[in-house]
Amino acid sequence: MVLMFILVTLSTAGGLSGAGSNIPLMLIFFEMDMEQAIPVSNFVGVCSTLFRFLFNFHERHPTRPERSTINYEIVMIVMPAIFFGSMVGGILFDLTNQETKMLLFGSTVAWSIHTTIKKARALIAQEAKDSEKKVMENNMGEPFIKLDGSEDGKAKEGGVNESSLPDIPELREIRYEEANHLTCKKYSFISICFAALFVTQSLYGSKNAKPLVELPEAARQGVLVVFGALMLGLTAYMVRKVKDI
Repeated sequence: MVLMFILVTLSTAGGLSGAGSNIPLMLIFFEMDMEQAIPVSNFVGVCSTLFRFLFNFHERHPTRPERSTINYEIVMIVMPAIFFGSMVGGILFDLTNQETKMLLFGSTVAWSIHTTIKKARALIAQEAKDSEKKVMENNMGEPFIKLDGSEDGKAKEGGVNESSLPDIPELREIRYEEANHLTCKKYSFISICFAALFVTQSLYGSKNAKPLVELPEAARQGVLVVFGALMLGLTAYMVRKVKDI
Protein backbone atom coordinates (compact mmCIF):
# COMPACT_ATOMS: atom_id res chain seq x y z
CA MET A 1 0.00 0.00 0.00
CA VAL A 2 2.90 2.35 0.77
CA LEU A 3 4.42 1.72 -2.66
CA MET A 4 1.05 2.31 -4.33
CA PHE A 5 0.69 5.60 -2.46
CA ILE A 6 4.17 6.70 -3.53
CA LEU A 7 3.60 5.74 -7.17
CA VAL A 8 0.25 7.52 -7.38
CA THR A 9 1.74 10.62 -5.71
CA LEU A 10 4.71 10.80 -8.06
CA SER A 11 2.60 10.02 -11.12
CA THR A 12 0.03 12.68 -10.27
CA ALA A 13 2.81 15.21 -9.70
CA GLY A 14 4.09 14.34 -13.17
CA GLY A 15 0.70 14.74 -14.80
CA LEU A 16 -0.35 11.07 -14.93
CA SER A 17 -3.06 9.17 -13.11
CA GLY A 18 -0.66 6.56 -11.73
CA ALA A 19 -3.15 3.78 -12.34
CA GLY A 20 -1.08 1.68 -14.73
CA SER A 21 1.97 1.76 -12.48
CA ASN A 22 -0.01 -0.01 -9.75
CA ILE A 23 -0.84 -3.07 -11.85
CA PRO A 24 2.55 -4.80 -11.34
CA LEU A 25 2.25 -4.25 -7.57
CA MET A 26 -1.19 -5.82 -7.50
CA LEU A 27 0.01 -8.75 -9.60
CA ILE A 28 3.04 -9.38 -7.37
CA PHE A 29 1.99 -8.49 -3.84
CA PHE A 30 -1.80 -9.06 -3.93
CA GLU A 31 -1.58 -12.12 -6.19
CA MET A 32 -4.28 -10.78 -8.52
CA ASP A 33 -4.61 -11.70 -12.15
CA MET A 34 -5.01 -9.14 -14.94
CA GLU A 35 -8.80 -9.39 -14.92
CA GLN A 36 -8.84 -8.36 -11.25
CA ALA A 37 -6.02 -5.80 -11.30
CA ILE A 38 -7.13 -3.76 -14.32
CA PRO A 39 -10.58 -2.75 -12.95
CA VAL A 40 -8.95 -1.65 -9.68
CA SER A 41 -6.36 0.26 -11.69
CA ASN A 42 -9.07 1.92 -13.77
CA PHE A 43 -10.90 3.04 -10.63
CA VAL A 44 -7.68 4.50 -9.19
CA GLY A 45 -7.13 6.34 -12.47
CA VAL A 46 -10.64 7.82 -12.48
CA CYS A 47 -10.34 9.01 -8.86
CA SER A 48 -6.88 10.50 -9.40
CA THR A 49 -7.86 12.23 -12.65
CA LEU A 50 -11.10 13.63 -11.19
CA PHE A 51 -9.31 14.97 -8.13
CA ARG A 52 -6.61 16.65 -10.24
CA PHE A 53 -9.25 18.18 -12.53
CA LEU A 54 -11.16 19.67 -9.58
CA PHE A 55 -7.96 20.79 -7.84
CA ASN A 56 -6.74 22.66 -10.95
CA PHE A 57 -10.19 23.79 -12.11
CA HIS A 58 -9.40 27.52 -11.82
CA GLU A 59 -5.88 27.29 -13.21
CA ARG A 60 -5.32 29.43 -16.31
CA HIS A 61 -3.14 28.98 -19.37
CA PRO A 62 0.51 29.92 -18.55
CA THR A 63 0.96 32.23 -21.58
CA ARG A 64 -2.67 33.18 -22.29
CA PRO A 65 -4.43 33.96 -19.00
CA GLU A 66 -7.74 34.54 -20.77
CA ARG A 67 -7.89 30.81 -21.60
CA SER A 68 -8.49 27.84 -19.34
CA THR A 69 -5.51 25.56 -18.92
CA ILE A 70 -7.20 22.67 -20.78
CA ASN A 71 -7.28 22.71 -24.57
CA TYR A 72 -10.77 21.33 -25.06
CA GLU A 73 -10.42 21.32 -28.84
CA ILE A 74 -7.83 18.55 -28.50
CA VAL A 75 -9.96 16.79 -25.87
CA MET A 76 -13.00 16.68 -28.15
CA ILE A 77 -10.92 15.55 -31.14
CA VAL A 78 -9.41 12.55 -29.33
CA MET A 79 -12.36 11.62 -27.09
CA PRO A 80 -14.38 9.70 -29.74
CA ALA A 81 -11.28 7.78 -30.85
CA ILE A 82 -10.45 6.94 -27.22
CA PHE A 83 -13.99 5.68 -26.61
CA PHE A 84 -13.95 3.50 -29.72
CA GLY A 85 -10.46 2.22 -28.94
CA SER A 86 -11.50 1.41 -25.37
CA MET A 87 -14.55 -0.48 -26.63
CA VAL A 88 -12.51 -2.55 -29.09
CA GLY A 89 -9.77 -3.04 -26.49
CA GLY A 90 -12.33 -4.35 -24.00
CA ILE A 91 -13.53 -6.89 -26.57
CA LEU A 92 -9.96 -8.02 -27.27
CA PHE A 93 -9.35 -8.23 -23.52
CA ASP A 94 -12.15 -10.77 -23.21
CA LEU A 95 -10.69 -12.84 -26.07
CA THR A 96 -7.05 -13.04 -24.88
CA ASN A 97 -5.44 -15.19 -22.19
CA GLN A 98 -3.49 -13.99 -19.15
CA GLU A 99 -0.08 -14.30 -20.82
CA THR A 100 -1.15 -12.19 -23.80
CA LYS A 101 -2.65 -9.54 -21.53
CA MET A 102 0.59 -9.27 -19.54
CA LEU A 103 2.65 -9.14 -22.75
CA LEU A 104 0.52 -6.33 -24.17
CA PHE A 105 0.68 -4.42 -20.90
CA GLY A 106 4.45 -4.80 -20.64
CA SER A 107 4.96 -3.71 -24.24
CA THR A 108 2.81 -0.62 -23.72
CA VAL A 109 4.69 0.33 -20.54
CA ALA A 110 8.06 -0.18 -22.25
CA TRP A 111 6.99 2.00 -25.19
CA SER A 112 5.74 4.70 -22.80
CA ILE A 113 9.04 4.69 -20.90
CA HIS A 114 11.01 4.94 -24.16
CA THR A 115 8.99 7.87 -25.52
CA THR A 116 9.04 9.66 -22.14
CA ILE A 117 12.84 9.41 -21.88
CA LYS A 118 13.21 10.59 -25.48
CA LYS A 119 10.95 13.59 -24.82
CA ALA A 120 12.77 14.40 -21.56
CA ARG A 121 16.12 14.45 -23.35
CA ALA A 122 14.74 16.78 -26.01
CA LEU A 123 13.37 19.16 -23.34
CA ILE A 124 16.66 19.16 -21.43
CA ALA A 125 18.57 19.94 -24.62
CA GLN A 126 16.14 22.77 -25.47
CA GLU A 127 16.41 24.23 -21.96
CA ALA A 128 20.21 24.12 -22.19
CA LYS A 129 20.05 25.90 -25.56
CA ASP A 130 17.71 28.58 -24.17
CA SER A 131 20.01 29.04 -21.18
CA GLU A 132 22.99 29.63 -23.49
CA LYS A 133 21.00 32.26 -25.42
CA LYS A 134 20.14 34.07 -22.19
CA VAL A 135 23.82 34.12 -21.21
CA MET A 136 24.66 35.60 -24.61
CA GLU A 137 21.97 38.26 -24.15
CA ASN A 138 23.30 39.19 -20.73
CA ASN A 139 26.84 39.45 -22.05
CA MET A 140 25.77 41.55 -25.06
CA GLY A 141 23.42 43.72 -23.03
CA GLU A 142 20.52 43.33 -25.49
CA PRO A 143 18.14 40.60 -26.70
CA PHE A 144 19.46 38.14 -29.24
CA ILE A 145 17.75 39.27 -32.45
CA LYS A 146 17.21 36.98 -35.42
CA LEU A 147 16.74 38.06 -39.00
CA ASP A 148 12.96 37.66 -38.67
CA GLY A 149 12.96 40.41 -36.05
CA SER A 150 11.86 38.16 -33.19
CA GLU A 151 13.72 37.77 -29.94
CA ASP A 152 15.51 34.41 -29.53
CA GLY A 153 14.30 33.51 -33.01
CA LYS A 154 10.80 32.91 -31.67
CA ALA A 155 7.64 34.47 -32.98
CA LYS A 156 5.30 36.08 -30.53
CA GLU A 157 3.03 33.64 -28.73
CA GLY A 158 0.06 32.79 -30.91
CA GLY A 159 1.48 34.80 -33.80
CA VAL A 160 -1.39 37.31 -33.66
CA ASN A 161 -2.05 40.27 -31.41
CA GLU A 162 -5.59 39.56 -30.23
CA SER A 163 -6.21 43.19 -29.34
CA SER A 164 -5.96 44.03 -33.05
CA LEU A 165 -8.62 41.50 -34.05
CA PRO A 166 -12.13 42.79 -34.84
CA ASP A 167 -14.79 42.30 -32.19
CA ILE A 168 -17.20 40.12 -34.16
CA PRO A 169 -19.69 37.52 -32.83
CA GLU A 170 -17.63 34.58 -34.13
CA LEU A 171 -14.51 35.68 -32.26
CA ARG A 172 -16.50 36.43 -29.11
CA GLU A 173 -17.88 32.89 -29.22
CA ILE A 174 -14.39 31.43 -29.68
CA ARG A 175 -13.05 33.44 -26.73
CA TYR A 176 -15.99 32.35 -24.58
CA GLU A 177 -15.37 28.68 -25.44
CA GLU A 178 -11.66 29.05 -24.66
CA ALA A 179 -12.19 30.86 -21.36
CA ASN A 180 -14.75 28.45 -19.83
CA HIS A 181 -14.44 24.78 -19.00
CA LEU A 182 -17.87 23.28 -19.66
CA THR A 183 -20.03 25.31 -22.01
CA CYS A 184 -23.28 24.11 -23.62
CA LYS A 185 -21.47 23.01 -26.77
CA LYS A 186 -18.90 21.04 -24.80
CA TYR A 187 -21.61 19.50 -22.62
CA SER A 188 -23.56 18.47 -25.74
CA PHE A 189 -20.55 16.92 -27.49
CA ILE A 190 -19.34 15.04 -24.41
CA SER A 191 -22.88 13.86 -23.63
CA ILE A 192 -23.29 12.46 -27.16
CA CYS A 193 -20.03 10.52 -26.82
CA PHE A 194 -20.94 9.06 -23.43
CA ALA A 195 -24.52 8.27 -24.47
CA ALA A 196 -23.30 6.45 -27.58
CA LEU A 197 -20.80 4.49 -25.47
CA PHE A 198 -23.38 3.45 -22.86
CA VAL A 199 -25.98 2.47 -25.47
CA THR A 200 -23.42 0.44 -27.40
CA GLN A 201 -22.18 -1.30 -24.27
CA SER A 202 -25.77 -2.07 -23.22
CA LEU A 203 -26.63 -3.59 -26.59
CA TYR A 204 -23.32 -5.33 -27.28
CA GLY A 205 -22.57 -6.64 -23.79
CA SER A 206 -19.35 -8.36 -22.74
CA LYS A 207 -18.07 -11.69 -21.47
CA ASN A 208 -19.22 -10.95 -17.92
CA ALA A 209 -22.26 -8.75 -18.66
CA LYS A 210 -25.14 -9.81 -20.86
CA PRO A 211 -26.66 -7.16 -23.14
CA LEU A 212 -29.89 -5.55 -21.96
CA VAL A 213 -31.56 -6.60 -25.21
CA GLU A 214 -30.85 -9.99 -26.76
CA LEU A 215 -29.82 -9.42 -30.37
CA PRO A 216 -28.65 -11.78 -33.11
CA GLU A 217 -24.88 -11.93 -33.50
CA ALA A 218 -24.99 -10.02 -36.78
CA ALA A 219 -27.02 -7.25 -35.11
CA ARG A 220 -24.55 -7.07 -32.21
CA GLN A 221 -21.65 -6.65 -34.62
CA GLY A 222 -23.68 -4.05 -36.50
CA VAL A 223 -24.08 -2.06 -33.29
CA LEU A 224 -20.30 -2.02 -32.89
CA VAL A 225 -19.80 -0.91 -36.51
CA VAL A 226 -22.33 1.91 -36.13
CA PHE A 227 -20.63 3.03 -32.91
CA GLY A 228 -17.24 3.08 -34.63
CA ALA A 229 -18.61 5.04 -37.58
CA LEU A 230 -20.24 7.55 -35.22
CA MET A 231 -17.04 8.06 -33.22
CA LEU A 232 -14.94 8.50 -36.38
CA GLY A 233 -17.56 10.90 -37.74
CA LEU A 234 -17.44 13.00 -34.57
CA THR A 235 -13.65 13.08 -34.75
CA ALA A 236 -13.75 14.23 -38.38
CA TYR A 237 -16.33 16.88 -37.49
CA MET A 238 -14.18 18.29 -34.69
CA VAL A 239 -11.04 18.28 -36.85
CA ARG A 240 -12.83 20.20 -39.59
CA LYS A 241 -14.29 22.63 -37.06
CA VAL A 242 -10.90 23.35 -35.49
CA LYS A 243 -9.36 23.86 -38.94
CA ASP A 244 -12.10 26.35 -39.79
CA ILE A 245 -11.22 28.32 -36.66
